[in-house]
Amino acid sequence: MGASKSRRRARSRSVQKQAPGMETLQRRVQQTASEKVTFTGVTGGIKMSEVIEAFIEPYLDWANTEENLRKLVSIAGLAWNTALFPEEQRAELLDDGFATFPPEARAGLRAFVEELIKRKDQHFSDIRRTVVDFEVRTTKEGFYLSVASSPNEV
Repeated sequence: MGASKSRRRARSRSVQKQAPGMETLQRRVQQTASEKVTFTGVTGGIKMSEVIEAFIEPYLDWANTEENLRKLVSIAGLAWNTALFPEEQRAELLDDGFATFPPEARAGLRAFVEELIKRKDQHFSDIRRTVVDFEVRTTKEGFYLSVASSPNEV
């Protein structure tokens, strides 16, 4: 087999070893970004997918389907990013964020987000990277979470 064919196969295998959903996530982030985005893999020794999994761990029993896990991670991302702001700005951010929700859903959802913000402040205060996007995939082993985050702390 020729050297170029070997390299193509090796490159093909390395792409297949990439985390499930990462290619989809990267494509979606590139399409929505206002400037060029570079994907660097793990930044600062911290995999944000592992951090977010630990962040939502107490609530995973509720996320018994891919759709429920997607909702949980979406709400967790909102709470995580809100927690990065000073406390005096958080209420206004949440008011704006929940303005489009039906009034009957706002109180319960807001209470849950505030609980997650407290959890972020208590257990993850040293991690100050923004959650940009995420992808949830079902695999043979269960769910797989990929998270795109800012490379630098805010």
